Amino acid sequence: MMSKLSMVIVVPLFCSLLAVMTLVCSCGGGGGGNGNPPAGTIYVDGANGNDTNDGLSWTTAKKTIQAGLDVAGNSGWTVLVADGTYKEVGNKDLDFNGKAIHLNSVGGAANCIIDCNNSGRGFYFHSGETNNAIVEGFTIQNGSVGIDGGAVFCEGSSSPTITNCTFSENSAG
Repeated sequence: MMSKLSMVIVVPLFCSLLAVMTLVCSCGGGGGGNGNPPAGTIYVDGANGNDTNDGLSWTTAKKTIQAGLDVAGNSGWTVLVADGTYKEVGNKDLDFNGKAIHLNSVGGAANCIIDCNNSGRGFYFHSGETNNAIVEGFTIQNGSVGIDGGAVFCEGSSSPTITNCTFSENSAG
């Protein structure tokens, strides 16, 4: 699957930020060759899911975003998140663990909110994630940490793609 979006912004997200970002990405399918399992979709539904489920359908959706990220394969997978506000444990300080996966909301940033409750950040990229690690269609709000990256922190040569996201009321340092 190939998607093209409007403009490129390359910004380290180490500070408080209120913005809507749109980036260009080429998202390829993956898996199936070289010992990788075929790519698939993992479903997350904060209202009706359960982290003991397998996440392979809406009926068996995971409850937390991190549980969905954890069970997704290493390359080409999509984690699809239902509309709602995600704020309990497992829905902040989200870590792709180096995977080249696409985290995507169903209804866009206005309808899918990661609320850090002024304790932690939305995302932590530290395992060399490339532009094939994609976050799309979320509002990340109320992130608060004592060091860099109130909403998103990237280190260790990580350079994810963040597109169609809104950042609100995040702070660091």
